Amino acid sequence: MSGKVQKEVERGNIRGKASLRNRIFLGNILLVFLISLLFLISYFLLRNHLLEDARRYSPILSSHIRLEYEHYVQAKKELTSHFSSDGLIRESVRRLNEQPANQTVRMELNQHLKRNKAPLDPDILDILIFSRAGKLVAGTNIEMVKSPQELEKEYFSGGGK
Repeated sequence: MSGKVQKEVERGNIRGKASLRNRIFLGNILLVFLISLLFLISYFLLRNHLLEDARRYSPILSSHIRLEYEHYVQAKKELTSHFSSDGLIRESVRRLNEQPANQTVRMELNQHLKRNKAPLDPDILDILIFSRAGKLVAGTNIEMVKSPQELEKEYFSGGGK
């Protein structure tokens, strides 16, 4: 073979290899484009479906949440009523209103609240009992109950029966 023919054969091989690489590259680009297109179509279809479901079920969910909240509040009201009707608490508060300096009654009431009332509901952080004048009488938070400033502070005024 002459040198000229051999060069053309070599060029053809080189061109053939470049052509194969170009085809693979274009195939990969086409594949990525198709996958991206499928992803976008799936995304918009799913998004629309989720938005439609949210519109359809949000009133049901909100009414369910509202019922749960009302049940929770009702349970807390009943617990408060239970605390209010406790004879030891009522008698101790009466005695502390008559003799505010009586630390024995205050400590007994504090212990009663810690032992018997606080375990009734794990959501309760502190139990505080106030007089009708709005002053702190007793509670489970020892730092507040032992502090003379807290005991003299008026938290509210005009408490009723």
